[in-house]
Amino acid sequence: MALLDQDELNFNREDLEASIAERLSELEHSDRTEDVVGNKDSNTEYHEGFNAYKERLSRIDLKKINLILSTLSDQQRVDEIGSLIQKDLSNGMIRLEGIRKDGTLGDIDVDTSQTELGGLVVLDPDKKIKLVPYEPERIGNNGAYSFPKIESRNFPLSVSTFHFHAVGDHDSRYSGPSSGDMIDLSKREHVGIVMTPISEDTFNIDYYRADGTIIDLGIYKYNK
Repeated sequence: MALLDQDELNFNREDLEASIAERLSELEHSDRTEDVVGNKDSNTEYHEGFNAYKERLSRIDLKKINLILSTLSDQQRVDEIGSLIQKDLSNGMIRLEGIRKDGTLGDIDVDTSQTELGGLVVLDPDKKIKLVPYEPERIGNNGAYSFPKIESRNFPLSVSTFHFHAVGDHDSRYSGPSSGDMIDLSKREHVGIVMTPISEDTFNIDYYRADGTIIDLGIYKYNK
């Protein structure tokens, strides 16, 4: 079973590119300024814009970006992501439903002072994205998420990996993948999204690939 069937990939590429570009132009964005991928000394060669990378994107990339943007137009879905970010920001023990290290679904206990939250992005029956947390392989660093080995088995049926950069609620300088995120993704042969709180009730989201392609998908306000 594939994530997207062939019929869903039969679309006019130029039309979809134009639709995505239009939606992104209506949103505010936040570029990463700390540990910038590709050029750590200057931000002059660093881009997160759709137009800078659209020629690199496959039809599957475009479809995934479109699905993410469509989901984020639903305020309830934005609020659900915001709620999970708030749990990550709690810096203590939390319990949430997710995938355990043994691959089973159930409650997982996570000390968010010792790890970021992360996992896989899947599609629900309504073709909306859903974040499925995975129990981290290791803990010990509040500024990192250790993807579990079990996660890779589910890559073919997932939209992307995900993790938060949620050490503080004003982390705009980290809004986007780090060089370490890129290295980690290159080992997984998948794409990723990273969400970063940039104020008490907003987050920024970036779609990225291991080849350095980064698309800022905008800033979203959620209800706490």
